[in-house]
This record gives sequence, C-alpha cells and structure tokens, in this order.
Amino acid sequence: MILLVASQKDIASLNIKQQILRHYPFNKTTETFQQNPIYTGFINAKKSLL
Repeated sequence: MILLVASQKDIASLNIKQQILRHYPFNKTTETFQQNPIYTGFINAKKSLL
C-alpha cells in the first residue's frame, strides 16, 4: 500500500495533491480522517491512499 499525505498548512503539498488527483485514477471514499476526505486508487497494481 502507498500512502500520500498533504498538509492543509503547506500550499505546495496541496498543489501536488491536486495534480495527483487530476492525473491518476483516485476515487473519493465516504470515509474521512480528521474531517478530511480520503481518496483511494490503484497505481501499478498497488492500492494507494491519498
């Protein structure tokens, strides 16, 4: 499993998150972590969380 984390306090990490969501097949789940959405996807046959 691959885990990617973006900080709400870091503009650069938020921009990277948006680019990853735009270019890779992630789906928003119904789950949240500390009131933030969780996205899942498969990249190179590995489950990934963002």
